[in-house]
Amino acid sequence: MITDVGGSTVAIEAGKYKDANMIGAASISAVLNVTRTDEIPYTFGGDGTTFVVPSGARPRVREALMSTRNFAHDGFCLNLRVGAAPLADLRKDGVDVLVAKYCLSLGNHLAMLAAGGVSVADKLIKSDDGSLGYLFSTNSPTKSPILKGCRAGGNHL
Repeated sequence: MITDVGGSTVAIEAGKYKDANMIGAASISAVLNVTRTDEIPYTFGGDGTTFVVPSGARPRVREALMSTRNFAHDGFCLNLRVGAAPLADLRKDGVDVLVAKYCLSLGNHLAMLAAGGVSVADKLIKSDDGSLGYLFSTNSPTKSPILKGCRAGGNHL
């Protein structure tokens, strides 16, 4: 799953850099607060995040991200795009998503994603006007995302 602040370049030019960055980071908190912190590898891109989500976690991750989308719209007048490109679709395009874990220090890891799939998924979601099935619909839950800090002792990969 991928989040991206739509129009972030314009928002940044209008002085909303911190808002765009904060919304990108909020998606991480929202996801980690509905999953085990070691369950979801992710990479942060400044105005969005890429998550590798196992099938069992997809419904709760989608709900958390759609709540974050509402939060971005209602609180900051920013459009947070949320979508997903199934791995099978990416592989049909000749790319994959490989996940590695880089240990910075004991209990502190970073996810590294390779093989071109993330780039293709990002393009699919950014180019979807809602008709391709990659961008999630605008129908969103009304509850707020859980944006408290990460749970103690959690690795993010």
